[in-house]
Amino acid sequence: MCYKKSMVNSIIVYFSYHRGNTSKIAHVIGRELNSDIARTKDATLKNLKQYDLIGLGSGIYNGKPHKSILELVDKLDESFKDKYFFIFCTSRKNQDCYLDELEMKLKSKGVKYLGRFQTFGEYDRGIFKFFGGINRGRPNIEDFQNAALFARKLKEMVENEKLENS
Repeated sequence: MCYKKSMVNSIIVYFSYHRGNTSKIAHVIGRELNSDIARTKDATLKNLKQYDLIGLGSGIYNGKPHKSILELVDKLDESFKDKYFFIFCTSRKNQDCYLDELEMKLKSKGVKYLGRFQTFGEYDRGIFKFFGGINRGRPNIEDFQNAALFARKLKEMVENEKLENS
């Protein structure tokens, strides 16, 4: 999916499985940034190199982002050092530590790391399915507004730096 382009050439790469929570947030951020959007299975290093700003998003599986996101970051080479990155996730508990490993991996690659966004996601797996799930209706309108605000701030940071360097 592709939205109207801006001064910031961006892509959102995400993995979303159970309820589509992360996909919803990816598309909100994508609209704000006028980004291309790709699932992890469709993203390659070769096609990511054409972007200035790369967002990586995932639901949380066993306390961390999906392995496809982590593996993608492991493959980043020197050519990504001039790229801007941000990360985001949805989860049932929304704990700050969920994105720590991904953030550390990105920083160790020397990329321009801009920050993270996290929110609750509806969850109806395991024992919770017997009770109708938890975080019903999440992400909700407030979560979408917060994701859009996060994206606008990212766009402003990158555009300001690009203007300063031109």
